[in-house]
Amino acid sequence: MRQRYVGLSAVCASAVLLMSCTYATPEPVVRVTHHVRRPGTDSIALSVYATLLRRPTGLAAFPDGGRPRLDDERAMFYLCVVREGSATARRFAVTAKPDSIRSGFTPWVSSWDGPTGVIASVRGYTTPESVPNAFRTIWFRVRLTGAVEKIARGPSELGGATSLPAACEATVLGDARQALMRR
Repeated sequence: MRQRYVGLSAVCASAVLLMSCTYATPEPVVRVTHHVRRPGTDSIALSVYATLLRRPTGLAAFPDGGRPRLDDERAMFYLCVVREGSATARRFAVTAKPDSIRSGFTPWVSSWDGPTGVIASVRGYTTPESVPNAFRTIWFRVRLTGAVEKIARGPSELGGATSLPAACEATVLGDARQALMRR
């Protein structure tokens, strides 16, 4: 009888501990990581980092506040056209964080690839911590149609960022937040 009581107690204690390690409701985290203006036009290509952040609660937050979970990390690519102070933006491609990148995931739009797309990359570390020799860059050709094609290497000269119009940034970040919450 005592052995049964000890076994039942262990199962109940384990269940309580597992239920206590919880995370809060997901909240969207989005940020523009880079942008490039297409020369001679009003068109701007933007790369956006997007994830759902879940803050630790209960025992998951013990003893130092815990480590938040990042769910559904991805890169979003946008085309924004600014005319007379207003912005029109559209998301033209989304790609998930590659399994090979374990920390420091960052999308980057590098340059225009003619009128139909951009050269972009996703970067990060193959280790849980930021270790310099574990840094990787994966290059892509991203078409405005949404097609994403892996390429061997990116441009040797990267497109410089200019100041990003506030209307463009607000429009893009608003769309990225909504897209995350619809998942």
